[in-house]
Amino acid sequence: MNDHRQTAALQTREASAAPAVRDLAGLIAALHASAAERDLAGGHAAQEKQWIADAGLLTLAVPREFGGEGASWPEIYDTIRKIAQVDSALAHLLGFTFLQEVSVYVWCNAEQRARYLSGTVKERWWWGNAVNPLDTRLVANATGDGGYLLNGEKGFCSGTRGSQMMTVSGHDPQTGSTMFAVVPTTREGITVNEDWNPIGQRQTDSGSVSFAQVRVEPEEVLQRADTPYASLRTLVSQQVMTNLFVGIAQGALDEARAYVTQYGKPWMTSGVTKATDDPYLIQRFGEMRIQAVSAEALAVRAAQAL
Repeated sequence: MNDHRQTAALQTREASAAPAVRDLAGLIAALHASAAERDLAGGHAAQEKQWIADAGLLTLAVPREFGGEGASWPEIYDTIRKIAQVDSALAHLLGFTFLQEVSVYVWCNAEQRARYLSGTVKERWWWGNAVNPLDTRLVANATGDGGYLLNGEKGFCSGTRGSQMMTVSGHDPQTGSTMFAVVPTTREGITVNEDWNPIGQRQTDSGSVSFAQVRVEPEEVLQRADTPYASLRTLVSQQVMTNLFVGIAQGALDEARAYVTQYGKPWMTSGVTKATDDPYLIQRFGEMRIQAVSAEALAVRAAQAL
């Protein structure tokens, strides 16, 4: 297919899919239609992220007191799994937005919570992630008024490209501690680099971010405390990844079953003429299905505990 026909086909697909994405089932169908093609191409899934916002999913993890959905963790992780079954990159992006919203909730003071969580609802912000305390290349020098200047780089910043806000951590050389803050992604001195080149999941916008004399205002600094409550952020993070992986496994199994049903051939000594009657295939699919169901059950149990 030439470039002109590819463009026309893409525009037709987007136009036909857009009206159907205002509920989760319609969104999943629309993402599934192009996920493999988009993963091969890489780049930024701006249209698909707009569909997710239009479906009202960005505020699932925002408490109702700030205008969000206030969904339970089992509901939130179920959404991640269902999207991951057809498009793991977009599930990853949405899960990391949830994670930053939770970071704000457990690390911020009351005024910051109201500002950032209500802003997420009103402005439909996507959140990027530049928090990784083990990556100390980003230096945060105190300015004496409660603020900081950021210089350096952070790697694996999922979701930062195309985001409106980001959480960030920097190494304070004077105290040896880590500074955490929230800043607008478009602030002067911030450069989101398009250097994410993995095998698979090419649309998670997980490249590096460079900071050159980036000002962090005092009211943007998060007064993070090392309390048991604040440590919930780590649990949320790990369960985002767990449910992402479970969804990927479920989706891969569904795709494999559809392929074998349509194109598969039975093993030569199976004594049957159709792949769907092959006892070896039936046993193997049964084993994989049990593993997938067990993984989901454990993930749901963990979400209920959270």
